[in-house]
Amino acid sequence: MTVNIGVEIKAVLHTKGMSISEFARRIGTSRENAYSIFNRTSIDTELLLKICRVLEYDFFSLYKNGFTGPPTRDEFEELKKEVEFLKKILAA
Repeated sequence: MTVNIGVEIKAVLHTKGMSISEFARRIGTSRENAYSIFNRTSIDTELLLKICRVLEYDFFSLYKNGFTGPPTRDEFEELKKEVEFLKKILAA
């Protein structure tokens, strides 16, 4: 099981639209330390808990659900096809 926690935190932060400065302030660290979090492959559980609360996202679930990373391009295309197929079924 591979979880690049820093990449996942950065992605969620981006989707939330929160600035790095605000994120850093809320987790009680500097901007520089906040940026360093994005490069981590592991993280202290206490810090991860703070980040979960600030971003309102359960990063721990990535570990317990067997996260293997984002889908590949081929997997993504297959998922798009499946979504379109399901939309057609629901529209019928």
